[in-house]
Amino acid sequence: MSSMVQGDAYSLDVTIKNNGSPINIADVKAVEFTLFNFKKIYPGEAEYSDGKFHIPLTQQETFRLPKLCQMQVRVKFKSGDVIGSEIKQIDVAHALSKAVL
Repeated sequence: MSSMVQGDAYSLDVTIKNNGSPINIADVKAVEFTLFNFKKIYPGEAEYSDGKFHIPLTQQETFRLPKLCQMQVRVKFKSGDVIGSEIKQIDVAHALSKAVL
């Protein structure tokens, strides 16, 4: 993952791998993405295409992110197994302007 700037609004693309291979979306029941103090859920708030999950972030959400932001992913498989990822660190650059465009 690369760095982002407070006030950015876009989809954060995430690839989830299990034992080095991309997970099979057909085996997935739900995915929880925790970024700082808010959560996005697939299906529903996040989308999946081209082997990646796309987590939409609004300007208001990225303005609330700290400079060093932790992210963790938990996958619930159709088998009932739930597996969490290691916590990843995302660098978030501060914005001079706090205005929502």
